[in-house]
Amino acid sequence: MKHETIIKTVGVVTGVVALSLLSHSILSYLSEENDTVTDDTTDSLFEVDDRPKVLSAEKLDVGSESLYEQPSNLSDIISFGRKHVFETVCAYSSGSSWPISTYLDKTLLVTNYHVIQDCAFSNRKVTLLLEDRSSEGVVSYVDELNDLAVIETASKIEPFRVSFSNAEVGHWVMALGYPSIGTQNSKSSVNMGRVSNTVDGVIFTDAAINPGNSGGPLLNSSGDVIGINSAGYTDAENIAIALTVENLCVRIFLCSE
Repeated sequence: MKHETIIKTVGVVTGVVALSLLSHSILSYLSEENDTVTDDTTDSLFEVDDRPKVLSAEKLDVGSESLYEQPSNLSDIISFGRKHVFETVCAYSSGSSWPISTYLDKTLLVTNYHVIQDCAFSNRKVTLLLEDRSSEGVVSYVDELNDLAVIETASKIEPFRVSFSNAEVGHWVMALGYPSIGTQNSKSSVNMGRVSNTVDGVIFTDAAINPGNSGGPLLNSSGDVIGINSAGYTDAENIAIALTVENLCVRIFLCSE
């Protein structure tokens, strides 16, 4: 692709999806560069009027000093996060996923489409690794246009809360996921930083997002998910990208602020 040296997606994938912000937002670029993507390129097991709901946090004052500071309960946030983020393996690709909601008797996990794209239209099955446990997940929804996907699993796990409070420059954030170190079933990692900028449904941060972190959650100082870790620049240091949680509300979930 023409901008592949500018930016990289950070799932460990066989076919890397390049993104661009030279003249368009990331989401617009994906739409233009992928000839197979149209407004209707979604696949779902959910009825339009019966989409799953998400557990949203109370909307916060984005100017609150607490959102700029490292949380006093940081150890609790780290502990919860590491116990609720899955390493997600599809064929020769791997990334991260996290629980956002329950639907009937299933737990629904969010990840990036590019993490599970090799499994999306075949048998739909992925392997979910958490601590010393392995379970099976099934890809139940894909949104190629927004590089998002939903996996359902029978494993019972408490969902994260999501926050629709706008991220502001300088807000403290923490990225969770499974960076690729050459082995599966590794330990999840946490990387902390600040919001550097926000543009058109995308959060820029200096929190390190490495290969394998794709699909993992980006948390604010309240421990709520504000983004989905997705990409990192190759030609610049300390710049990474997360999609805002609002992108999940376009086609997948019923969201209320």
